[in-house]
Amino acid sequence: MTLSETVIKNVIISFAGRIYTGILTFVVVAVLLPRTLSAAGFGVFSFYSTLFVILGVIVDFGSNVIAVREGSKEPGRLGSIVYSLILLRLFMSLVCLAVALVMAALFEQDWGDRLLIAGASLHILFHTLGGFGVVFHVRMKFSSVVLA
Repeated sequence: MTLSETVIKNVIISFAGRIYTGILTFVVVAVLLPRTLSAAGFGVFSFYSTLFVILGVIVDFGSNVIAVREGSKEPGRLGSIVYSLILLRLFMSLVCLAVALVMAALFEQDWGDRLLIAGASLHILFHTLGGFGVVFHVRMKFSSVVLA
């Protein structure tokens, strides 16, 4: 398969994955949750959902793009690049997790709500694992990234 065919195939796969994720997100957030939660509950969900998105951006902060660029330049160093990226993302994930837990402690009075938000904020740690996707990006195997 030529490079242009590989790129076209990967663009189509990435686009299909984004469409699927967008539709699923729309159904859950715009259709199901407003009918399940009260107005106040949906507001709390929206607040923490937005906070988690912002913290996810802080965890990455462009490090994946830099790792893909450097891994593409020097494929022999890909292992050490991914290792460094995982350590950086783990540190940033722990900092952002602490921020989310502090926010929950400050804004939520009910201990049950605090525990639910604390459990939900653990997903910030999974942003660390996203660093392993660099390997698939460097090797141009986007179907694995979309499936994950």
